[in-house]
Amino acid sequence: MNALESKIAASEICKYMISDNEFVEKFANVLASKMKDMEEIGKYISKNKAYKIFGRTQVDRWLYLGLIDYINNGKYHLIEYKALEELSNLSEQEYERRKSKALNEMVYKK
Repeated sequence: MNALESKIAASEICKYMISDNEFVEKFANVLASKMKDMEEIGKYISKNKAYKIFGRTQVDRWLYLGLIDYINNGKYHLIEYKALEELSNLSEQEYERRKSKALNEMVYKK
């Protein structure tokens, strides 16, 4: 590579170089965005993972009764983890009350 070619190559590389401050700012913006996404993801789990944790029958029953709902983000069906955990920790009496209320609402909608 002769001197002219190396100068041209160096000038091409310089077009894509950014200052340290620009890099840090862009990196911080990307990092903040990813952290926000991860915080949102932490609130939800996939339907498949819910099946593994709480049992397929239970999760399907809760979805059918409308006690929980899922969000379709285009790739996964996401369910709010807090709602699942709350349902699994209910007393039997409270669970039956919510279940009968949901069934009554389903009957009256038809």
